Amino acid sequence: MKHNNKRYFEGGSPLKTAIKTKSFSLKTKSYFTDFGLKRMVYTVLASLIAVYSITSCSSNDYNHTFQSPKMAIESYTFFLADLKQEKTASIQDLTKFVRDWQILSDSVWSCIKRDTTQRVHYYPEANYHHLHDSIREEMYRLVFSQPRTFKDVVVLKAACTPYSNDSIIKNATMDASAFFDSLDNNPTLKIGQTELLAKYDKFLTNTITSGINDKKQLMAFIREEDILFRSFLSHLHNMEHTSMSDITHKTEELVANMFKDDARLQPKDAVVYMAMRTNRRLLLNAQTCIQDIRAQRVKSDQQLTAYLFMVVQPYLAIDDFGMAVLSEKQRYFFEQIATDTPTAVNAIHKQRKEGTGMQTDFPKLLLKLHLSTF
Repeated sequence: MKHNNKRYFEGGSPLKTAIKTKSFSLKTKSYFTDFGLKRMVYTVLASLIAVYSITSCSSNDYNHTFQSPKMAIESYTFFLADLKQEKTASIQDLTKFVRDWQILSDSVWSCIKRDTTQRVHYYPEANYHHLHDSIREEMYRLVFSQPRTFKDVVVLKAACTPYSNDSIIKNATMDASAFFDSLDNNPTLKIGQTELLAKYDKFLTNTITSGINDKKQLMAFIREEDILFRSFLSHLHNMEHTSMSDITHKTEELVANMFKDDARLQPKDAVVYMAMRTNRRLLLNAQTCIQDIRAQRVKSDQQLTAYLFMVVQPYLAIDDFGMAVLSEKQRYFFEQIATDTPTAVNAIHKQRKEGTGMQTDFPKLLLKLHLSTF
């Protein structure tokens, strides 16, 4: 939301905060202990955050033109009171409440910030923050008021991304969608793991040397990298003790170079294409994990832990901007993964002889984590 822009521009994204907590702090030893895409995702997200500002969804359910901060606070108070009357909420209702909250909150905050009146015992900002926190708690309550699914997480995040009405992003995404949808037509490499990793490393080294200077070169890079990445995923279940540090570091360097001040690549192309590339990689990675789990290719406890994280990683790592640039095909792909996620989670817990609470609780926790960023 607009008043939280500082958090995004300073690089303190919720995703980074969540992953930096103790529960996710793992040493980089292999693809599994580093969860493969994690560091590459952060490099891209850090670049995206610095380019686009937050915009808002639209809604007509509340009057958002306020003559004074007092009127704005009263409207926010009424909204809180209405929420308290709701005993439960379907995902459709919850999504509508969140969208209304986003719009109303931005309007209230904008009115308060425009007011320069100095009066004794006049604390509209404090009142706003108190109401905002209370509304967030009511949203949490409604999230936990009934069972939720992983697909619910996708639905709400897609509907409530603040970039949804940005015509520049929409048009750029439509232009890029055909290219990304065509990538599945390129066959993977049928070569051994060692040869593949060497080829992957050499490709990145050569690209760093030559650089990516225009949209055509960017598309060529993404096309070739996608072939290598999908080829790599076919070996994923055998990568438990394989170090990916060289490939990870070179990918980070290459991506960082695209966003340097002296880079010749157009920022819009770099941002949209790299975000869509990251979405695709996250979803392909999760799909491969689900397929490997179904085929019982995952054996060790370390692998099971890593696979579990990689299956749920798209829900964490695809942020508001990432949701906005999902192509229709990627959105359908994400929803299919969401449908398949519970089966994979159950299989992991069964293999580890654990309960299945994660399947029922995790979607709620993911929704709560998302709402905590508002």
